[in-house]
Amino acid sequence: MTAAAGGGAASTRHTFTRVWQEVMLPKGCTSQYCHGAGQGALTMRNKAEAYAALVGVAAAGPACQGATMLRVKPHEPAQSLLLDKLGHAAPSCGDVMPIGARLAPDCVSTSPTVCTTEAELDLVNGWIVSGAMND
Repeated sequence: MTAAAGGGAASTRHTFTRVWQEVMLPKGCTSQYCHGAGQGALTMRNKAEAYAALVGVAAAGPACQGATMLRVKPHEPAQSLLLDKLGHAAPSCGDVMPIGARLAPDCVSTSPTVCTTEAELDLVNGWIVSGAMND
């Protein structure tokens, strides 16, 4: 059995499970104050609901209505609003996510709700580039 088949390299794969567990949950996306309550016309109370509401879906929140980007466009991170909102202090529409977050290295906090790291952005980007599969 190879390392990849044995799971040793599985943690380096860019999967939706990792995006959910390592980015969305720690950042509080599912909380009652954010998309757990449907903020921005996006509901993400659980992993299945989040995937269905993100991939191939046009932005529908009041601040992004009419935006040309999909929330997640498979294989196209530059055309994916999720990555835009996570990775830019001034996204193409709406607010940076999570609200008020700063981008590393301009953060002094280690809290995922306050600071977005390059590793988080790389994970989301890699998942989108690899097709944004529900894996």
